[in-house]
Amino acid sequence: MYNILIVEDEILIANLLKNYIESAGFKCCGIAIDFEEALDFLGTEQTIDLVFLDVSLFGVKTGIDIANYINTKYDIPYLYLTSYNDVNTLNEITKTNPIGYLSKPFKKIDVVTALQLHFNSNKTIDVKNFKFTNGKSIYTVDLTELLYVKSEHVYSRLTFLNETLLIRQSLSSLINTFPEELLIRINKSVAINPNFINKTSGTTVEVKDEVFKLSRKFTHNLKDLDNFI
Repeated sequence: MYNILIVEDEILIANLLKNYIESAGFKCCGIAIDFEEALDFLGTEQTIDLVFLDVSLFGVKTGIDIANYINTKYDIPYLYLTSYNDVNTLNEITKTNPIGYLSKPFKKIDVVTALQLHFNSNKTIDVKNFKFTNGKSIYTVDLTELLYVKSEHVYSRLTFLNETLLIRQSLSSLINTFPEELLIRINKSVAINPNFINKTSGTTVEVKDEVFKLSRKFTHNLKDLDNFI
């Protein structure tokens, strides 16, 4: 579980952010309200995987000062929180090389997406407890048991070893959401998990007890598989 430090002097916003973080399966390891408290947390032996860092803080020192301190002392990524979107502020925070920023007021989906983008892009993907968002919903699925996904109009049906999940999201969007090469598209409406392929031919793909049509347009997706005929 990843540890997230919050540096925010508005306690209501800090607690709201904490709830969003923990509801997404991460751990809030502390809330600091100013420069000194932030340094105290950073100086402990606990592992901090990411910092949510408010630009404007109580006291003389700002979030940018904390960012500069992190850059000289630690290898910890941080993401700014700010209610200022003017060019000067954005230029100042960009100079410190954050992984990004969230504009206030932010929503739950903004926080969860930012966390997913960061940790997934760094190859730290827990495929057995993979989290992804769809509208206002957050799903946790075991991708090691995902057999295939089939498009059903504006919905996609995910078929696992022991269950199915129907969500309002396009097949193309799901393929891009999941880890690379987890799903291979074999026709316009079906993408399969190559780990569950029983056999293939020039026109069909068999996954468990299901046989799907293989469109010529997508044949190249299977060329590197050992059991492709």
